[in-house]
Amino acid sequence: MDPADGTPRRPVLPVSARKIKDNAADWHNLMMKWERLNDNGFTTANKIVNMKISDHNRDDLEKKQNKTIK
Repeated sequence: MDPADGTPRRPVLPVSARKIKDNAADWHNLMMKWERLNDNGFTTANKIVNMKISDHNRDDLEKKQNKTIK
C-alpha cells in the first residue's frame, strides 16, 4: 500500500498471464529434454559397463581354459 493515500501499489514489472504460461511451458520442455538426455546417458553408460564386464569375464574364462590345457 502507498502510505500517502492507502491505495495498493501496482507491481513494478507487470507480467501478463501469457508470459507466465509461456515461461512455465519452456521450463516444462527443458525438464523433459533433461530427463530424456539423462536417460540416454545412463543407458549408454550402462552399455559401456556391461561391455567391460563381459570382456573381463571372457578374459578370465580364457585364462582358466589356458591353465587347464597346460
